[in-house]
Amino acid sequence: MSIEVRELCRSFHGVTALDHVNLTLDDGVIYGLFGRNGAGKSTLLSIIAAHVLPDAGSVTMDGVRVASDGPSLRRLTLCNEQWSYPMWKRLDAVMRMAERRYGGFDRDLAERMLADLGVSPRRRFHQLSRGQRQAFKVLVGICVPADYCLLDEPTAGMDAATRELAYRYMLEAYGRRQRMMIVVSHLIGEIENLTERVIVLDAGRVREQLETDAVAALGYTITGERSAVDAYLREIGTTPLSMQRLGGLVCVGLRGRMPDGVPGGLLVQPMDLQSYVMRHACDDSDRAGQGGAPHPYDVADERGASPMRAANRRHGDTRRLVWLVGGMVDGDGVERTMAIRIHVHDDW
Repeated sequence: MSIEVRELCRSFHGVTALDHVNLTLDDGVIYGLFGRNGAGKSTLLSIIAAHVLPDAGSVTMDGVRVASDGPSLRRLTLCNEQWSYPMWKRLDAVMRMAERRYGGFDRDLAERMLADLGVSPRRRFHQLSRGQRQAFKVLVGICVPADYCLLDEPTAGMDAATRELAYRYMLEAYGRRQRMMIVVSHLIGEIENLTERVIVLDAGRVREQLETDAVAALGYTITGERSAVDAYLREIGTTPLSMQRLGGLVCVGLRGRMPDGVPGGLLVQPMDLQSYVMRHACDDSDRAGQGGAPHPYDVADERGASPMRAANRRHGDTRRLVWLVGGMVDGDGVERTMAIRIHVHDDW
């Protein structure tokens, strides 16, 4: 079983989010999907889950094209910032709805995770804190018998203890029923031990694909006093890929295998996953000309206004266009989504 992504393209208001993305995602593998804000990670997962339509390209699941109303979606679950179940429902009711929708639910895992969270299944979703809500979203995602589990920033809003608990149950769920997982997170160091393969997106393109265990062989860091580090770099004739100042110390990132020996006073360490992703795969100098750009609402014109506001101003319109997107699940467990477009005056 696998998911095939072919020549996938998507733009929003003229800004490229995905640019001819090609991927093969194998069953039974936990992927880490990394990249900067605006790299296209959430857009990619939303298209795979058929929550967003692509401009071009295709997504197939075991050779069958994924459709928003197709039976293939019952084999896939997406955990992101949105919530497709009624906010006022009790947690035990939501679990029953998820069970009807997917044809099963790991009750034992769910009950133990709720107990560790200190949350009663009789509480309502809207009564939970932000971190508890996010943890319950993860619970639903890993407890349904889906073959493909997409987790977009699954630990956002959680404290350190809750994040650790969520990681532990994610691994247990994977061990109880192996499936393909894609985990998107900016806390790369925390999920490094969860992932088997790494995908790096940058400016809407796949920048890197590699085994997690292979990262250490691709680079290393040198840490020490500035003068000692500078002298070592001059000796080996290498320009560092990155440099960080840590008080009176300097840490530089270098590409290649670790040297056999370095002068005393310098600490040599293999490159960890977070260092590799941020220092190698997302180098600013390589982004030029790739079409990468922030969301149009975040781009300011020469007077500090976004293009949407600037266009309204040119037409004498002081309104802001707002989309309200909502979703719910009906009694049969089928997700329904609706979008409402309204205009809001700046003086409201």
